[in-house]
Amino acid sequence: MQTSEQINELAAALSQAQGEFTCVPRSGVNEHIHRAYATLADVWDSVRAPLAKNGLSVVQTPEFSDNAGVLALTTRLLHASGQWMEGTFCLPVKAADKQQDLHAYMSALTYARRGGLSAILGIAPDADDDGNAAAGKRAAARSGGGLPGMINDSGSACPVCHAPAGKTHATNCKG
Repeated sequence: MQTSEQINELAAALSQAQGEFTCVPRSGVNEHIHRAYATLADVWDSVRAPLAKNGLSVVQTPEFSDNAGVLALTTRLLHASGQWMEGTFCLPVKAADKQQDLHAYMSALTYARRGGLSAILGIAPDADDDGNAAAGKRAAARSGGGLPGMINDSGSACPVCHAPAGKTHATNCKG
């Protein structure tokens, strides 16, 4: 992370904005793993007004290294005082052929924008899987239909949080 020489005004404004952020909904559904997720639009809708109210804005700029197949997205949080902080999110982008290059790039860009925005603002829009996905493990076994943030694919209402079949389990569901 890099910052301007001073960030005291930015830090105070970000603290105020964070207190005003609304819960990020999960309107997207990954059909492959039956999991709900927060889209980039969901994250923006939850933070845009508090950021503006507190003199904060976000700029995200991508750079792509075709030789390395890496997308680097820098997310800069700006304050009306001129103070700023930024971080860079790097993702590998691999496509099977040239026709898929643009799709792979745009998909990675959207993912990086959501991750970069969430990280710099200190929000967690998705359920915490305790590192299971990164370790290549499926989430813990489900009884009755699911874990927080997961789609209830049991065919009936969850016995714990009562989420209907096909809907997202409650954030505190242990079912």
